[in-house]
Amino acid sequence: MRRNARSLIFVISLLALALAALLVNPIKIGGFERGGDTILGLSLGLDLQGGSHLVYQAQPVVDPNTGVERLPTADDMVSLRRIIEERVNASGLGEPNIQVLGGDRLLIQLPGVQDLERAKSLIGETARLEFKHRKINVPQDLEAEGIIVAEDIVSVSAEPLPQELLDLLAPPATVPVEQATPAQPETAVAEDPPPVIVIIVEFTPEGAVKFAEVVADIDLTPLQLTGDVPPSAIELYIEGNQSLNYTVLGPLVTRVGDSNRFVFPFPPTVRDDGGTDPLDLALAQETVGEGATVSFVKLQGSVDEDFGLSGDNLTRAYPSLHSGSDQPIINIEFDAEGTRLFGELTTQIAGSPTDFIAIYLDGRELIAPVVTQAITSGTAIIQGNNFTLEETVDIALQLEGGRLPVPILLVQERDVDAILGADSLQKSVVAGAVGLGLVFLFMVLYYRVPGVIASVALLSFAILVLAVFKLLPVTLTLSGVA
Repeated sequence: MRRNARSLIFVISLLALALAALLVNPIKIGGFERGGDTILGLSLGLDLQGGSHLVYQAQPVVDPNTGVERLPTADDMVSLRRIIEERVNASGLGEPNIQVLGGDRLLIQLPGVQDLERAKSLIGETARLEFKHRKINVPQDLEAEGIIVAEDIVSVSAEPLPQELLDLLAPPATVPVEQATPAQPETAVAEDPPPVIVIIVEFTPEGAVKFAEVVADIDLTPLQLTGDVPPSAIELYIEGNQSLNYTVLGPLVTRVGDSNRFVFPFPPTVRDDGGTDPLDLALAQETVGEGATVSFVKLQGSVDEDFGLSGDNLTRAYPSLHSGSDQPIINIEFDAEGTRLFGELTTQIAGSPTDFIAIYLDGRELIAPVVTQAITSGTAIIQGNNFTLEETVDIALQLEGGRLPVPILLVQERDVDAILGADSLQKSVVAGAVGLGLVFLFMVLYYRVPGVIASVALLSFAILVLAVFKLLPVTLTLSGVA
């Protein structure tokens, strides 16, 4: 009798826990979370709940060691499935159903997803985090590096701006004068403006080709995320009767037609009061003289250099708010190697106004701050200009889960309507309830007391099964319900 009582207490307790699991929705215990806005909080498939059907194809990658393109492997696909599942689960967007199709495709079903664009961004981004040492105004001596040498230059002279360029910049102007007769208006050509004095450097044919490549390579766009970083430019060192040294921005360097001559503006004469005097052709030619030489230094506006630190050196990433500005940020922590690399660089460039640490995510620059002091603790923050809290959560999830082993491309997208599934589910529930009621009625009427006991046992079994389905969870589909 005592043994039966213990068994009965155990069964009743188990049944009570199962009922609680079904009725409490959602269930949240620490990191364990189950349930949702579906019937009894059960996990419903795409056909019952509606949602999105996405197919991604894994892309070939280039081996950084050999430079050879390789196809995705079975291990890559397993890693893809695991990482994407962790990302979506942790984001609160729902529980995805992910299957590997063939050798290079992933089927991702997102039942009941509300923010599809966020889900696609979370899934599709590789999350390749890169740290670069950015230097600005990096000089490159073209002569010392053998790019433009003295033998490439034919002559250097101060001359008026060539007419063909002058015509492009300022065509001759005319001004109307008093008309002699209404039918025959007269015009007078305005006085010629003073000549525009320029430096003209003539190259050899080979030198002209090389110098044109240098000019074309100059980055003309200042960086927007790091303050007033100057664009790339060319610095001239002219040795004539007098020495001239000045900097010219790329757009101001002009080639004269298809010739081997390149035009540079002549530097203005600056007075003590900060003003400038008009240029005089004779004075400019006297300054340069005959047989002058010129050398060039390319000032690269910004250069990003790898220093060995990447997202692979992260041990943790989590979102939070900046203590001073309340702006969303991402806190990151490095492993031992990452701590060493980050500490060495920040110690080296701390306080330098021309050195930055540029942080990229999947090739997109997030931020490039200056370093005010050495950071050797192995922690740092990533703060974007327009970060939202949701964006920091997603980026932190991507970094925490690790980058995708291979890039993926969305090749198929389909929205699934749940109207048919919901209608079928409703009919299935009604049919099941009616059927169960008829079974109970038959068993009670035919077997009396044993029938009541069997009915209670059947109902208890159904409750236990549904509770297990919710807690595991098991995804119910239309075919499964049927």
